[in-house]
Amino acid sequence: MIQKVLALAEVPVLILDCQTTGASPATGNLLEIAWSVYGASKEKSNGVISYLVKQPDDEAIPPRITAITGITDEDMEAAVDPRKILKELRTVINKLEQPPLCVIHYARFELPFLLDFFKRHGRRTTLPVETICTFEIARRIYPNLPSRGIRALGGYLGLEMDELKRARSHVASTKEIWSHLIKVLDEQGVRNGDELRSFLSNKAERRKGPIKYPLDSKKRLELPDCPGVYRMLNCKGRVLYVGKATSLKSRVNSHFRGRKRKTSKSFELLSQVTDIVVTECASPMEAALIETDQIKHYNPAYNTSLKAGFRKLVYYSVDFKRASDKPSKKFCIGPFSSSSIVEDVVALSKSLSEESSFEGMLYGIDDGELIDEGVELFRECYGEELAEDFSVDNLLMLGMKLYRKTRNMVRAQRLAVLEDQADEERDEEEFDDTAESEELLPEDLTAEDVLARLESALISMARSWLLSKELTRLLNVEVAYEYSGKILRTVFKDGQMNMDGDGKAAGKNRSHPWKGLAVSDFDRLRVLVTEIRRMRSQGSDVNLTPENYLLSRM
Repeated sequence: MIQKVLALAEVPVLILDCQTTGASPATGNLLEIAWSVYGASKEKSNGVISYLVKQPDDEAIPPRITAITGITDEDMEAAVDPRKILKELRTVINKLEQPPLCVIHYARFELPFLLDFFKRHGRRTTLPVETICTFEIARRIYPNLPSRGIRALGGYLGLEMDELKRARSHVASTKEIWSHLIKVLDEQGVRNGDELRSFLSNKAERRKGPIKYPLDSKKRLELPDCPGVYRMLNCKGRVLYVGKATSLKSRVNSHFRGRKRKTSKSFELLSQVTDIVVTECASPMEAALIETDQIKHYNPAYNTSLKAGFRKLVYYSVDFKRASDKPSKKFCIGPFSSSSIVEDVVALSKSLSEESSFEGMLYGIDDGELIDEGVELFRECYGEELAEDFSVDNLLMLGMKLYRKTRNMVRAQRLAVLEDQADEERDEEEFDDTAESEELLPEDLTAEDVLARLESALISMARSWLLSKELTRLLNVEVAYEYSGKILRTVFKDGQMNMDGDGKAAGKNRSHPWKGLAVSDFDRLRVLVTEIRRMRSQGSDVNLTPENYLLSRM
């Protein structure tokens, strides 16, 4: 009897994905595993099974992995013994057609962890499945696509991709990618397992010629040469990225030119963009102000700054001992964009006043004894100057003094940054989520380093306090400036802007000027400050009515 050769669409396959705590089994463990059976004749797709894997010796989840996946140590309380997971996975595999096929996106990463998993807990030296890698298929079908990562390829196909890297959502996406790829393979004459093996045995072609972006080049080449805001959309119309530009034509096309300065995140985004929608603006300042509002409105996956998220403004009592996310007569100091700006100073005040251990969270320093040494060094340096009065108010005044001492240096650095961040020259680094700041190793830290960190906390609080006063004055203001030979006016009323410049800048009579306002208003006014400084640094005349002297940034 001749056995029927099943088409790829009819072959039941195991779709699988893993998340790990490291780059290889030598540096990390399997953290999460999810799978689903897909392609059975009667039930095309089964549900997704997902497990968190109990870690050896209950190891803590590295902070970097939590940031990427969202998996916390608290989540791991529900983790399952790996032997139980393996037993269930084996049962599923044994029910598949022989040889059992396992579809994974970018199997090169997953396979070492899976093999290690089976070796440790199943006493096998080989995997009991034949692996098909959708990334390798995509390399051959779409050789000139900028990126074939799961988010890039899924977005290219119009899938809604979860921003967090969780195994369950990746399995769901891999299902859709596999479903799409087998249709394209069928059109190319690759219709069963043997033909697919032959297809994959041929070496993938190297990218030839220019990168092939999904966006029709005509759409970007015909953009206007004027200031504005642009929105990058995928094939389902979802906004992926919002940007501002002095020249829409120049800025948007800069995304698609060259390869050397592009990050993997940038290529991932551009693999999904199928349309560009723009809002023309009268000036770069108007574009910057509209950009921050549109980022809040669309919450684009590829913008990293100016997103609202879970951010809330914070207000303090006059003694800084209590905080609230709503302004009032009791909570009248602020707004601050984050409580962390004040918390370390409050902790320093308490430690010095009560001669107790420091209870703050100095970023990058977790050696309690070293921190206490740094606090004592702070007392030696500033105790006499502060007359042993370590109240938060007094520390804030010290922060103001330290800030003034570094003003010239800060001004020079600030102007250099503003010049480097001109819209048409803004670096692609904004897409790079892998960059890490250089930190001293824990064993290299000294009490002097702690002292410098404490001084930095005082300066940061002083600047934020000045900024809160500055933004409060800008809630109701008229901004007049020249651009392209025209005098333009923008009026702000209670933090809201009127680009036509109609009306007077007179706000409502409220118990607190920030009552009813939110992070979006704070960010809008902070962008206004940045734009005023940029224009003035470039020699433009900017007039504010009523006049405000900007103190918080140099």
